[in-house]
Amino acid sequence: MSSSIKRLHAGYTLVELLVVLVVLGIMLGLVSLSAAPDPRARLNRDAERLEALFALAAEEAQLRGRPIAWRADENGYAFWMRDGTQWNVMDRDAQFKPRAWDAGPVRLTLASNDASRPAVNSSGHGAADGGTSLAFPRDGLQAAFVLAIEADGNSVLLKSDGVGRYWVEPGA
Repeated sequence: MSSSIKRLHAGYTLVELLVVLVVLGIMLGLVSLSAAPDPRARLNRDAERLEALFALAAEEAQLRGRPIAWRADENGYAFWMRDGTQWNVMDRDAQFKPRAWDAGPVRLTLASNDASRPAVNSSGHGAADGGTSLAFPRDGLQAAFVLAIEADGNSVLLKSDGVGRYWVEPGA
């Protein structure tokens, strides 16, 4: 009887320890894979955030009765509001504060689908320096556009129909 009691308290077998180590190794491998940043997911997150901000900017421009502009370059973007004769960055507004791209440096391509209303703002925030600019007029009539955002070989399209609807589609 005393020998069976000794066996119960003798410890774990080598096989049991190896099984535990293998299970721990698999779990750590899965955790490290899920923690690795996905460039495509970051680009999609940027586009979806911009989709919501564009819809909000269009509404804000109408509610405040003042045009809003979006200005972006490869490193980030900011929203501007027209106040009298000058444009002021909306850096005190939590939603419209200047932001850097989550996806890192990006390449932007803006194309307007409506020749009668230019999507690019021509009142001081043009793209002469290689940046990209959009206008959200106070009358709510914005040009339909397609904004291509590219980073790390991935691309996503942010589209507008010109009447306040915005949506994201995978790029080519």
